[in-house]
Amino acid sequence: MAQESIAAPATAHGLAFIDLFCGCGGFTLGMQRAGFDCLAAIDFNPEAVATLRTNLQAKSPTGLKPVAFALEADLTALAPETLAAVIGTRSVDVVVGSPPCQGFSTARQRDGSNHGTERLKEDPRRHLFRNFLDHVEFFNRRSSSSKTSSASAPPPAAEDTR
Repeated sequence: MAQESIAAPATAHGLAFIDLFCGCGGFTLGMQRAGFDCLAAIDFNPEAVATLRTNLQAKSPTGLKPVAFALEADLTALAPETLAAVIGTRSVDVVVGSPPCQGFSTARQRDGSNHGTERLKEDPRRHLFRNFLDHVEFFNRRSSSSKTSSASAPPPAAEDTR
């Protein structure tokens, strides 16, 4: 097994990133266009990863370095150490990601999930941001960014009506 590097890898542009909860690669493409090299893009959805592989790995847009690893994986089961072994480094310059927001979304008020006496019904997706933060902490990043939508801000605390 090759020796794992602790420092961020040298890249053509000098800066490298990983994208967690990458979906079909919108954030990945934006980072690439900003001059960053993508060491890994990870998502649980097989269709999203297939789209990313087709557009950003197999035939990356002109002038952009292809995504090094496009992984279909569950980030609740993929330890940061395992990802580091795959990409060959324990350090990246930036960690980006878009953890699911449905568990917090005010748009879910229509289905009764996030309003009424039970402001937030249990939704396991609400805890996935923790996996994002575990990876951010492990990879000794210089910067991290997480995308959320305006409809996904946690609701204000419910009033105590006792």
